[in-house]
Amino acid sequence: MQSEKPTREDVYQFVVRVLQEQFELDADSVNEDVDLREDLDIDSIDAVNILIELKALTNKKVAIENFHQIRTVRDLVDAVCKVINED
Repeated sequence: MQSEKPTREDVYQFVVRVLQEQFELDADSVNEDVDLREDLDIDSIDAVNILIELKALTNKKVAIENFHQIRTVRDLVDAVCKVINED
């Protein structure tokens, strides 16, 4: 049982780690302004894989429909934080 919700920084670090692992990226190549589609060429299949990984952090399902509105790493972190804080 998780006693504390992850902070925004925790979420950011988790997202960066997932992106690095999934797409073999260097740590320096990922920041909050990176565009997921334009810079990382993430498609809908990649998005599903990312969302599966994020479920481990949130213990909640992040809807794929929400991913279509997400453009940058910052958007993704914000969306995950929103899901974590929903009750």
